Amino acid sequence: MISSLQSTFCVDSSRIYATGKSNGAGFVNLLACTPWIAAKFAAFATVSAAFYTTTFNGDCPTQRAIPMLDFHGTADRIALYNGGQEHGALEVSVDNFRQGWASRNGCQGKATISHLSKGTDPQQLVEIQTWNTSCTAGGIVIGYKINGGQHAWPRTTLPVKCNGNVGTNDCTTTVFDATSS
Repeated sequence: MISSLQSTFCVDSSRIYATGKSNGAGFVNLLACTPWIAAKFAAFATVSAAFYTTTFNGDCPTQRAIPMLDFHGTADRIALYNGGQEHGALEVSVDNFRQGWASRNGCQGKATISHLSKGTDPQQLVEIQTWNTSCTAGGIVIGYKINGGQHAWPRTTLPVKCNGNVGTNDCTTTVFDATSS
């Protein structure tokens, strides 16, 4: 598909990104773990990702550092933040997923922690985990731990027709800002 788009349109090959939610995010991770496919993308972003051990067992051969941005709510009941048995399969915890990418990218030490918050409501707290110390060039890993966040695309506003909760970070804006710089 990428080759077809490149042959039809004017595409900056250095600015192709992959993002997905839920099983789509698990698929994005598989793309990142497949060297000949990963080479076509500048960076990857996952949202509420389902990392089943049957398809993601930690074996992820990379040929370069892979920039990875991940968003996940702690109250996600579909793709469990802490991992465990779900939908007849074992899921990897989000923290293990992020640490795995930091290790593959050669990042040293623990993540640097910062926060986004709106007011004093702890349910609105977003912890930003950043691995960028001594990483192989371009190998930054950033995780957004959304306290109380469910299996949803993080956003700060909802259309009038939609029900649901909004948070303190907008995933679309964050991904766009991260990939536009």
